[in-house]
Amino acid sequence: MRSDYHSIDDRFRFDAELLENVIIKMKMGKAAGLDGITTHLKFCHALLPCVLSSLFNLMLIVSHVPAAFGQSYTVPIPKGNCNLYGKTLEDFRGISISPVLPKALVHCILDRYSEYFVTSDNQFGFKRNSSCAKAVYTLRSAVDLSKAFDKMSHHRLFTKLTAIVTVEGE
Repeated sequence: MRSDYHSIDDRFRFDAELLENVIIKMKMGKAAGLDGITTHLKFCHALLPCVLSSLFNLMLIVSHVPAAFGQSYTVPIPKGNCNLYGKTLEDFRGISISPVLPKALVHCILDRYSEYFVTSDNQFGFKRNSSCAKAVYTLRSAVDLSKAFDKMSHHRLFTKLTAIVTVEGE
């Protein structure tokens, strides 16, 4: 055993029960990743969650994730109900198809470590209770605020700011 391996606190260790719950929650009917495995893990042997929990714990201990866990392929999906002829790239959106086992690892990590994942209030994408409408509102508010500065005398603002800096600097 290597001496530079570190152990994982039991609170954060992945166990078979966690993996079993993650597999049960996976949606059926999803496309297979590059590895060819689908969400039919639900019908796997009862030992698979034990094996996967050991694998995922080992990956945490040695701080290494196999390169295949990061591979996916993108499928172009047409926007709207138009025909496919004469379309440009802007008329499609890409859907990334990822392997099932990395998805299971991500769900395990989120279950055990989510309290440590803190994001800025300025981040809108891929976040619960956040939407495009909120991002657009924030952008419009910032643009309206910048327009307010366009209508004022920049020389007078500079003079006031210089006076404040001079007083605070003394």
